[in-house]
Amino acid sequence: MCCRSSVLKYPAVPRREFTHPFCFDTNTSFMTSILRDLKAALFNLSTKQIELCEFDELDRESAKSLSAHWQKPNWWDETDAVERQNQPDYTWNWASFVSNRVLNRPSGKAVCVRSDDGIIQGAMIYELGVKSWLNPIEKTVFVELVATSPANRDILVREPRYRKAGLSLLRYAMIHSVEVGLRGRLSLFPIANQKFYTSVGFEETAQRSDELDVNLYELSTAAATMHLKQMGVLS
Repeated sequence: MCCRSSVLKYPAVPRREFTHPFCFDTNTSFMTSILRDLKAALFNLSTKQIELCEFDELDRESAKSLSAHWQKPNWWDETDAVERQNQPDYTWNWASFVSNRVLNRPSGKAVCVRSDDGIIQGAMIYELGVKSWLNPIEKTVFVELVATSPANRDILVREPRYRKAGLSLLRYAMIHSVEVGLRGRLSLFPIANQKFYTSVGFEETAQRSDELDVNLYELSTAAATMHLKQMGVLS
């Protein structure tokens, strides 16, 4: 399973509804400590070993280092100068996304995965309480943006460092979904590597973004439960 090209873009006018992000279900409040102590299980391609890495809040200052045109050094410095122009997230301004979609929204969240050397290996911005398309009476966690580090993509570097940063971030969102009473449901618009999301358990819906030329995908409670059991979060 590879998620090196797993990048998403938020549509211009999505249909959505919000819930308060801290309306915890009484049966899921125990998840708070699990989310806080959760580690990202990344596969180190050099050592062929799993490394447990830290999840961290993606603040505006950290987000600046992910944008190719904001500051030096950044995520893209050591990548192929030609091929990176073709990556959907090359022009993303992560600092602006954090300001507009997280700091100005109580329901917006931003998280990243850092390896032991402090380098960000993947990042994600998501929103709590967005209307489900598979089941309109329910709500989901909508993953607005997610990307693995360019240094982890075969097409950009000769020796990628890690795998599974994208999957780890999605599993983090699943747990947060459970934590706020949304039962693990996620939704997103995959603008690259749709097969990866299908392998994770996402289902394609009929809701389409004309701007992105892709349909909305959703992860059901049943699919999320399988992941949480694999992680040992649920028995």
